[in-house]
Amino acid sequence: MFVLFTTYYNLISRCREDGPRGGVGIFMKETLNYIIREDNNGVFFPHILETGFIEIVSKTERNVIVGVIYRPNMELHANIDIFSSKIEYKIA
Repeated sequence: MFVLFTTYYNLISRCREDGPRGGVGIFMKETLNYIIREDNNGVFFPHILETGFIEIVSKTERNVIVGVIYRPNMELHANIDIFSSKIEYKIA
């Protein structure tokens, strides 16, 4: 995961390594404490299933896990069965 700091927000992103486009990202308000969930970020199959997860840390409330799951609609890789099997394997 990559973190870019901007005014008022941090961009936490995970990019594809095989080209200049694609991947997932989450904008987080800079005042929030969070950790990148590497255990859940292991699900990244470029052009099939791309994910990114963080955990918002709170001192007074329960922590909250926030994530983004993206299924690119690319002609050769758009098979919903492949996507389903990859995500089912991870959540099982």
